[in-house]
Amino acid sequence: MGSTLTARLPDELNEELDRISEEESIDKSAVTRKMLEKAVKEHKVDKALEKYEEKEVSMRKAAKLADLNLWQFIEKMKEEGVRQHYSEEDLEEDLKAVKDD
Repeated sequence: MGSTLTARLPDELNEELDRISEEESIDKSAVTRKMLEKAVKEHKVDKALEKYEEKEVSMRKAAKLADLNLWQFIEKMKEEGVRQHYSEEDLEEDLKAVKDD
């Protein structure tokens, strides 16, 4: 099933989770899981965009790190205003990936 996590939350956050739980008619644990999953996904995308911007990884690799397909990652780049950079090495990597698929 999964693991249990215990965390100490600030009162304001705890109250907000209670409010959302009531508003959506789901238990607080489900709300917490939903919010945590969303935050982890966003973090992965943010880190992948950061690595791409810093030229640490190629666009294809960054998309993979973000758990997005290449087109979804390009769309995220547009949304976040991240400029594309595409080197000869990136082209070679993409051509190799196409051959391997």
